[in-house]
Amino acid sequence: MNRSSPRKTTRPAARSAFLLLMLGALGALGSASGGDAHSDTGRAERIVVAAVDGPITPISAGFVIRTLEVAEERGNALFVLELDTPGGLEESMRDIVKAFLGSKVPVAVLVGPPGGRAASAGAIITMAAHVAAMAPGTNIGAAHPVAIGGGEIDGTMREKIENDFLAHVRALAAERGRNAEWAEKAVLESVSATAEEALELGVIDFVVRDLGELMEEVDGLTVVVDGDEPVVLKTADAPVERIEMSRKEGFLFVLSNPTVAYLLGILGAYGILFELWNPGTLFPGIVGGICILLAVIGFQVVPISWAGVGLIGLAMLFFMLEVKVTSYGALTVAGILCMVLGSIVLIDEPSLAIPVVSVVLPVVAFTLLFFLAVVGMALKAQGARVRTGAEGLIGCIGQVRSVLDEGGRPYRVFVNGEYWFASAEGGRLDVGDSVRVVAVEGRYLRVEVER
Repeated sequence: MNRSSPRKTTRPAARSAFLLLMLGALGALGSASGGDAHSDTGRAERIVVAAVDGPITPISAGFVIRTLEVAEERGNALFVLELDTPGGLEESMRDIVKAFLGSKVPVAVLVGPPGGRAASAGAIITMAAHVAAMAPGTNIGAAHPVAIGGGEIDGTMREKIENDFLAHVRALAAERGRNAEWAEKAVLESVSATAEEALELGVIDFVVRDLGELMEEVDGLTVVVDGDEPVVLKTADAPVERIEMSRKEGFLFVLSNPTVAYLLGILGAYGILFELWNPGTLFPGIVGGICILLAVIGFQVVPISWAGVGLIGLAMLFFMLEVKVTSYGALTVAGILCMVLGSIVLIDEPSLAIPVVSVVLPVVAFTLLFFLAVVGMALKAQGARVRTGAEGLIGCIGQVRSVLDEGGRPYRVFVNGEYWFASAEGGRLDVGDSVRVVAVEGRYLRVEVER
C-alpha cells in the first residue's frame, strides 16, 4: 500500500503538467497566428502611380486627389506621386496635404527624375507623405511665403502669414516624424537641400534612382495610416497601375502653365493687331481671337495682376501707334518698357512667375523686331511714288502713236495700257518716239522725249 500510494499520486501530477504544457503551447500558437492575421489585414500589395510635372494648380491638385481616391477604391494599395514642380498655389497645396493626411492608403512621394525639384509648395507636399523619397540630383525646399505680386511682406501681415505657415509646417513634420527645425528654416529662410542632404537631415526617408528601387526599399516597411492603423507594405513584386490625366485635365493643365498662357496671349495680340492693320484678312484675327480666349482660360486658374495685363495692353497700343504716328522711336521704347514690366508683374504667385531671361526677353526682342519691320515697311510705303490713279502716271514711259492738231495738244500717246492726248515739251515729236510723262493736267498729259 505504501509503495503503491506514491505511484498513484505521481501520475495525476505528471498528467497535469503535460496538460499545462500543451495549453501553453496552444496559447503561444494562437497568439502568433493572431498576430499574423492582424498584419495580413493591413498589407499594401498594389501600387497606384500618378505624376505631376509642372506647377501646383487647382488642375494638378484635382488630378492628384482623384488618383488617390482611385487607390483607396482599389484597396490594399500604395499611392505613389512622382513629383517635379517649381511650386504653386498655397490653396492647391493645402488641398493635396489634407488629402494625404486623411488618406485610407499609404502615400509615397518620389521627387524626380534627376534634375527635378520639389520647391515651395512641392516641399510641403513631399513632407506630408507617409514615405518621402528623392532621386539623386534633385532638390527640395525654399518654402518661404511671399506677397501678392512677388514683393516682400511687411509688418503685421508678414507676421500673420509666417506664423500660420510655420504652424502648418510644424504640425505636418510632427505628424510624419520629419525634421521640424529644417522645415521651419525652409519657411523662414528659404533654405533648400539636395537629396543626400535631405536624407541626412531627416527630411526624407530614402534616396532612390527610380520607382522600382523605391519599391524594393519600402518592401516590408510598416506605416501608420488613417491615425492608428498599421500597414505593412508588400511592394517587391506588386503590380503597378499608372493613371494619367484625362484629356480635359491635360489640356487645362497645359493652359494653366503661366508661361503657356502668357505666350498664347502675346500671340493673340499679334493676330488682332495684324487684322486691324489689314482689315478683311480674317485668318490672323480668327487665330488671334482663339489664342486670347485660351489665354483667358489659363489665367483664370492662376492669380494674375491686372496691372501687368494693363501694362502689356499699353505696350501693344504704343507699338500700334508707332506705325501711324512719327515718334522717332519714342513709342517703341515706351512699348518695350511697358511690356517688360507687365510681363514681370503679370503673375501674382512668384513660384509660377514667367522666366525673364528664357521667356520674357526673347518675346520682347521678337516683338521689337516685328514692329520695327512693320514700321520700316510703312515708311517705305509712304516714301514710294503713287502707282494708282492719274498721279501714278507721272514718270511712266509711253510711245507716240499719232501726230494730230488738237488745239495745242497734237499728240496721241499710249501710256500704261491707255491712250491719252498729250502736249510735248522741248521740241516736236514723231510717231514712234518714246516719251516720259511729266505732268497730268485733267484729261491730258504733258510729256517729254525719253532720252
